Amino acid sequence: MSPPMDLDTLDREKARAQEAFARGQLAEAQRGWESIEGTYARFGFVEGLVALRYNRVLAAVEADERALVPRAVAALAEALGAVAPPASATVVQVAEGVLRLLPAALRGLEPEIEARLTRAALQFAAPRPPSAADAFAGETFPEMSPVALAMLEPVDAARVLLSQPGPGLLQALQPAEPEPGAVDEALALVETGRRHWDAGDRGAAHQALGLAFERARTCAPGLAAELQIGLLRLEEGGLPERLEYTPGLPLERRLRTSLELHAALAAGLSREPGRERLARAQWQHVIALAARVVDRIHVRRVRGGGNAEDAEVEAHCALWRALAHRQCGQPTDAQAALTPFLSRAQRCAYSDVTVSARLLLAAGDLAERDDDAARAVRFYTDAAEVSLPGATRAGRAVDLAHLIGESIAEDGADRLPWVARALAGLARVQWSTNETEARFTAALARDLLALARVYLPAAAHQSALLWVELTRARLGESGAADRAVELATVLQEPQALACALLYRARQAALDPVQRPAAPAGFSLAAAEAARGAAGEVRRTCELAAALAWHDTSADAGRMDVHLRRFAEASRPGDVPDAGSDFDVCVPVPRRQSIEPFIERLLSDGKSALLHQLCVAERRRCVEDEPVFVEPELSTEVRAWHRADFESRRRRGLGAEVPPATVVERLQALGRPGTGAHVGLDSDAAVLSYRVAPNGTLAFVQRSDGTPPRVVRIGAGTAELQGQIAECLRLVRAGEDHRKDFLGCAQALFSLLVRPAMGALEGVVALQIVPDGPLWSLPFSVLLGENFLCERFELSVARHAPLRPPSGEGVELPARAVIAGDHATGRDLRLSVLERGGLYEAVSVATGDDLHSDRLVETLGPARFVHVVAELGPGATLALREDAPATPVAEVTAALRAAGAVAVMLFGPIDGPAGRQVVGSLLGGVRGGVLARQFSVDEEGEFLFELARASASATGPRDLAAALAATRRAAIRARLPVRLWSAYELFTAERD
Repeated sequence: MSPPMDLDTLDREKARAQEAFARGQLAEAQRGWESIEGTYARFGFVEGLVALRYNRVLAAVEADERALVPRAVAALAEALGAVAPPASATVVQVAEGVLRLLPAALRGLEPEIEARLTRAALQFAAPRPPSAADAFAGETFPEMSPVALAMLEPVDAARVLLSQPGPGLLQALQPAEPEPGAVDEALALVETGRRHWDAGDRGAAHQALGLAFERARTCAPGLAAELQIGLLRLEEGGLPERLEYTPGLPLERRLRTSLELHAALAAGLSREPGRERLARAQWQHVIALAARVVDRIHVRRVRGGGNAEDAEVEAHCALWRALAHRQCGQPTDAQAALTPFLSRAQRCAYSDVTVSARLLLAAGDLAERDDDAARAVRFYTDAAEVSLPGATRAGRAVDLAHLIGESIAEDGADRLPWVARALAGLARVQWSTNETEARFTAALARDLLALARVYLPAAAHQSALLWVELTRARLGESGAADRAVELATVLQEPQALACALLYRARQAALDPVQRPAAPAGFSLAAAEAARGAAGEVRRTCELAAALAWHDTSADAGRMDVHLRRFAEASRPGDVPDAGSDFDVCVPVPRRQSIEPFIERLLSDGKSALLHQLCVAERRRCVEDEPVFVEPELSTEVRAWHRADFESRRRRGLGAEVPPATVVERLQALGRPGTGAHVGLDSDAAVLSYRVAPNGTLAFVQRSDGTPPRVVRIGAGTAELQGQIAECLRLVRAGEDHRKDFLGCAQALFSLLVRPAMGALEGVVALQIVPDGPLWSLPFSVLLGENFLCERFELSVARHAPLRPPSGEGVELPARAVIAGDHATGRDLRLSVLERGGLYEAVSVATGDDLHSDRLVETLGPARFVHVVAELGPGATLALREDAPATPVAEVTAALRAAGAVAVMLFGPIDGPAGRQVVGSLLGGVRGGVLARQFSVDEEGEFLFELARASASATGPRDLAAALAATRRAAIRARLPVRLWSAYELFTAERD
């Protein structure tokens, strides 16, 4: 008996062939496909042979390899002719695809070949749906939290959002005055698509719907959303590998359409408080889609099939990527996305001048946010000069009128709003160095729009004028804030409205007559920001309102309200500072501090509110967090969508009900967790710090529900940095400097911990939340009557962007895994723990076992994982030699699926990048992350004992006890301090 087909090998060969085709290496792809065909033919796998040959036809058509098409079509006809009824679903889909392809893509074939293929396909094609309306009916899904939605793949999250009742997320995209006839044209295209659908021509239907979406996107957001759902359904109805091809609307075009939809969704979500985390997931998807479009352009260029439009398409993709990176708090990546295109923009080498202007404006915006005035001036000046040569040098209104007249004569009126935007940005940057010049530039922008008003559409004129008036309000121009309020109200720009109201309140505060009413004006701006703004705009409005009420005794409670809302607006996952469009318009200095409120909150005994503010301030300053999704849950949601599609389109039935398990899991993601990290035991406490330049606050939280106790510490940032650096030097220096080390450790204990010891009576488990320079300090070495790690079961808290899984229902014992190509004999010694009965098995994972596609299988189920990997660029881990580093989000997802309790990370994880990796990994484990904070030469004994002690741990408290026992044993054995202090236990910070 011959052995069965090796399906895993076939899958790998198919993947390699597809990758070769994507790279433009058609010959290599064809060889791979021919090898797979031979295997299918040998084993008589007719269905696979039909699907593969159909995909080869599509590949030849899409690559425009016309010489290969007839041979591929003949082979497909032969495969279809060999199928005996009844046909499988795959064969039916291929037959429908063949009939869809014939009218356009296969035009020019020999009549005999075309007829033969048509006859073979007709006997298997499914009947058309009973009603075209079923294919476009809206779908519904239960309401769920933003946290739950953010756990889905972006495509699934977008569908769920679009299907929910209530205000449409795309309404903010609708211009004040839609282009005349655009809605009627979109509806006409929809009807054309339905007629094609009824006629069984799915390709033509898809093309018409794609064109309708492009028209509806800017004039009817709700219709655009429904059309995109229809497009996704049509694409999902075919084969997963290559059925994405549609004549007349190639993949690249649809990718661009999808890119614009997700950018629109992300922009709408970024303006909605509470949905910022999902917005970031959508922006990440925009980055990935833009990269795919550019990759396809490069492949076409390699094949010699590029066109003049490609350069501008790439520039548009760069603009989308820069915007997405900026919204995600990644200014360096945003700048990197724009840089390759700026030289060409400065030369005005794009056929569409507005593309050059937008590129330069985006670069100026980034430079302005980075406080790089020289670069910002250069880019804003270039943007204005590209759009209207001579604009920045015009000294009189008559000169400006002459330039405008020349531009209009050359059909350049559409460039004038970009000139005004560039001049407004230039004025904002000039304000810090030359107020007179800044006021003149702002007035120039206002005059330009006044002169050009009759030549511009109302929406374009008002949008540009809004930026100019906000800039003039920032420069203190009388009446500018009132005009900005009116414009923002007309244009329905909530962030701009909040900024304008804030400026109006500030001007009132400077007027002795209006000053008593100023606090109410600040509250009005904050209320508007709470309804429709996020990021720095909202935080600035809330803090400014709190400060206004702080300075008056009229209503002390209003200050607390705004401070609490400021803390809410600073939660992790919200829009980062300088991430929103209008952040450059907020009053300077942009970044305000909670320092003015500390004394009053302390004197009023409001330690809980002060602690909440310090937590929000600290978390807002954390490094960029990766966006996590739940692949398994996304797969289930997608399966429900497909079942719903089949029910409506193929069988003409009603909508499918979402599975109860999926609904429960989605809704549970948004509720507070039930893991051990949420509550505190009676013998546990949290000691958190807030370090400022002029002093430090320490907060002690216990389980009795009382407000945190606050302790003042005189040392500030600079003093602590010096003492901690000296302590670390002495720890690493060894026994030769033991006396100096002990003195330094005692001094730091007296400074940081002794003032709080009165509130730590009876505490056994102590979780420490560092801040600023304290992240580098190994708290275990602080010395009172004994080392701090001998007095308490210590752990260090870190914010986890993904909520750690619950530890309920976990059975013991389980497996341990050593993962990483760089494992040495020291690491491999952990495998003897299997013989000791502590683990069911201890396995070693290297090479292909650590590939992203196999990571979940490799680590699951493993309760204890030793990750032998150094930190890679960004949030990555270098698990494999001679391979790209693995994103930490993928490792976290695999650990979460494995049910892991603890991860031991080789590290070292010193610095912000290391802390970011630790925080990410905490979202995948039920206990914590044992990480090496700094490099240390060790024999492995401490590592071995720590793994042994962790074998029975089920949560963070058990791991803390295991680490404490291991450290105490090491101290009794007089092991070097640098050895037992190098490893730290990180656990998830309490919500």
